[in-house]
Amino acid sequence: MATTEGLQQAARGSRWRLLDGAGSGAERLRLAHSGVRKGAELTVLSRTGGGGGVVAVGTYRLALDRAGLGRLRVEPLG
Repeated sequence: MATTEGLQQAARGSRWRLLDGAGSGAERLRLAHSGVRKGAELTVLSRTGGGGGVVAVGTYRLALDRAGLGRLRVEPLG
């Protein structure tokens, strides 16, 4: 089941598969260079007070604000 709010409310340690990343072309390109592409597996490593978080994509760590997390369309993994 796909959700657009998964990463905004996701618990630390939860795992997700990226279905789509919305946003501008420049933002999509930046995320793709970081390994955040359709089908990528993301793990939520930590949460920030403002609703953002740090996610892992393979060995890469990426900090996203609340809006950035909300633009990622994901589905939970097992």
